[in-house]
Amino acid sequence: MNKFIWIFGAISGILGSVAEYLVYGNYMPYDSFGAIRLFKIFLLVICIVFAVIAIKKLNGQISLARTLLTSILVSLVRSIFLIGGFLLMYYPNGEIFEPVKSYAYEKSAEMMQEEDRTPKNFAEKKIEIADQFSLTGYPKYGLMGSVVTAVFAGVFLGLIVAQKSKNS
Repeated sequence: MNKFIWIFGAISGILGSVAEYLVYGNYMPYDSFGAIRLFKIFLLVICIVFAVIAIKKLNGQISLARTLLTSILVSLVRSIFLIGGFLLMYYPNGEIFEPVKSYAYEKSAEMMQEEDRTPKNFAEKKIEIADQFSLTGYPKYGLMGSVVTAVFAGVFLGLIVAQKSKNS
């Protein structure tokens, strides 16, 4: 693996973990969690762009496949750092997430009442919310989100880079 993959993956993962800590540690309001998720996606895309540019400058050119591979590897390194940050916040028993979970339960209940859904749907939603903050759920959702974002960003960026390489 190229050092740029590690560097930009680490930057994205560490800054993403810090942003999550600001919400989970009650330094930012819970309403800003959606903005934090968008920030993490934007940060991943920016880091993928910089990694691809750095690798292209190093090698002189880059193919669509190499761009896609680079973006997926950056997202996997990012996921390692995000999961590490989650584990540090979770230690020893995950009580830092309790206020966020209760906030998510309340918002989910409000949405369910507005849509006239049954209590069974709310129970399923509550399990899904709890799973997002568990030791098995967070890595699953974090890894899936990172890789999906990386695939889209990698293909889009690869098409742009490949087009510029053909014109040059």
